[in-house]
Amino acid sequence: MAALTGALCLCAQPRTEPDIHYAPGPAQTLDLYIPAKSEFTTIVYTYGGGWHSGNGKSSAPIAVELSRLGYGCVLVSHRLFPPDTFPAPAEDLAAAFAWVKSNIGSRGGDPNKIILAGHSSGAQLSLLIATDPSYLRAWRLNQSDIQAVIGLSSPVDLTRHPDGHGYGDVPLSGHGADPFRRDEALLEDVSLRQPLGMASTMPLVSASMKGERIREFFG
Repeated sequence: MAALTGALCLCAQPRTEPDIHYAPGPAQTLDLYIPAKSEFTTIVYTYGGGWHSGNGKSSAPIAVELSRLGYGCVLVSHRLFPPDTFPAPAEDLAAAFAWVKSNIGSRGGDPNKIILAGHSSGAQLSLLIATDPSYLRAWRLNQSDIQAVIGLSSPVDLTRHPDGHGYGDVPLSGHGADPFRRDEALLEDVSLRQPLGMASTMPLVSASMKGERIREFFG
């Protein structure tokens, strides 16, 4: 029985392709998790590290569970501060998405079913490239190539508020805004208070850590 249980657990493990370079830099890699089915939907997931720390491998348990449920999963790592500042991480996520769009079909996935998802700073990046067409345009793609976007604990407004209680007030009071060069105009530009330019058929959901849906956009 123990041998049978072990065999079943082994079979349940997804096929993985780690450390694929979607661009030449040392941090520009992704880990691909492939489920045991064909024509699967792929979730491109970006971890939360405050734009300055970590890598995609920290989200491996999420990828394993999504693969068990029949989804492909791509864990994205990106350039970090220091030394790289914005828009480097957003450009990296767009490049990773373009790699998936071009290559997931050869792994059995459906290139027309790609979802962006992320947590915290990774959610901000996912929502940004879904609402600002310039990032995907660099790869001759557009927002209609994204099937949906999911943001968990998404910092959607990075600006200061007059009452001092805006999300942007926190990083600007310390070093958290350093990845944005402490440029308040840039923080305004990458905030997501208006989903301008979003493809009309793409659902975009942002939820808090408590599971509350705090914002849902439909074009």
